[in-house]
Amino acid sequence: MTTPGRQMHLGVFVLGTGNHIAGWRYPGAAQSFEDLSVVQEIARIAERGSST
Repeated sequence: MTTPGRQMHLGVFVLGTGNHIAGWRYPGAAQSFEDLSVVQEIARIAERGSST
């Protein structure tokens, strides 16, 4: 009998405009976390980081 591989499940707190009060002012920063494309991009970045 083989033992299944161990896995770690991670979560991400999505705050699309960043953690700094003026983070939205950074060039190229998201203007709102209510935009689905912003949340999707954050999810892609998180998935990419979990596969390394």
